[in-house]
Amino acid sequence: MERRNYLAVRMGDVLTALEELLKAGGQMGARSLARDAEQVASLIRRIIQSSWPNEHRRYLLALQKCGVALMNAVEEKGDLEGVLNSCRAEVQEALSKLGEPLR
Repeated sequence: MERRNYLAVRMGDVLTALEELLKAGGQMGARSLARDAEQVASLIRRIIQSSWPNEHRRYLLALQKCGVALMNAVEEKGDLEGVLNSCRAEVQEALSKLGEPLR
């Protein structure tokens, strides 16, 4: 239960970072947006590489999917804003399935 709560907090951190990046994205240049997206992907990588029980793997897969999509969009200079929106939706869905309230 405690690990589940900690995972929810960490996923909430990712969700907050994505939402702040989306909010500030219109006022940022492409290079700054890409750099900040790489920082979010790094945050996701640190969460995934931590030790988690097998029951939490399905939630981590959603994070991994978002991290890969973010890095692909940065490297290929793709639609970063669209990827950020889809990542936000993916993380929100994973959080709702996790069932822990955000504080």
